[in-house]
Amino acid sequence: MVKYIFHHDIPSESDRMDQMADVLDGVSRNHLRRIPIQKHWKCLEVGAGNGSLSKWLSPNLPEGNIRVTDINPDLIADVTGPNLTVHGLNVVEDDLGEEIYDLVFLRAVLHHIAEREAVLTKLIRSLKPGGWIFIHEPDMHPSRAAPDEAVRVFWSQFFSWASSLGIDYTTGTQIPQMLTERGMTNMSAWGDTAVYPGGSEYALWLQLTIAEIADKMLASENATRESLDRFNQASEDPDRWHMSVSFVGTIAMKQSA
Repeated sequence: MVKYIFHHDIPSESDRMDQMADVLDGVSRNHLRRIPIQKHWKCLEVGAGNGSLSKWLSPNLPEGNIRVTDINPDLIADVTGPNLTVHGLNVVEDDLGEEIYDLVFLRAVLHHIAEREAVLTKLIRSLKPGGWIFIHEPDMHPSRAAPDEAVRVFWSQFFSWASSLGIDYTTGTQIPQMLTERGMTNMSAWGDTAVYPGGSEYALWLQLTIAEIADKMLASENATRESLDRFNQASEDPDRWHMSVSFVGTIAMKQSA
């Protein structure tokens, strides 16, 4: 498994998770609303971040439950409720069981995992026949067409660094095909690309994300201090508009036996 690059012992990680939830939860919820969730369902969230999606979904499951998991569950320790349980989970190494869950959902997880193909197979195996999966993953192709040249240069360097670690920032658009090849049905997928000015909530979230890994990028020599500084300047300028990432939400159903 690729070592997760965003460590929870970084002081800003909790803030970064909160910002990520703020900019993505609305879109993620809209995708989840397309699934015919039943009040008795047994659910699994993988890589829950700050647990915001499970907390939102919880009231819809008065007779069901959600297993809320993360490789390091410290940031979801306060995710509590009568139908919520928090667990540590290494989705690459740990057993998920077979035909247990009615719904499995995850966001911004698989692109970090070199073994994503095997993990996806494992996730599907854990679904009951007729169960659903929701996967929300980034695809950063839009960054290659970003209006600002300085930003385009920086993202190109970022991709080189991420690829050297086995991280794939085009995973979002690969998921539908991967699910089709595994026999999933009733599938739909949408990509949402934010177009945002410098200084906006979206820009600040991406800037904080990069700040946490900047030293690693610079040490790898895949990025330069000049390109990082120009990226930050552009990200703070309210008169400069950007697009960098599309988040692709895919839902699919496991065929009934």
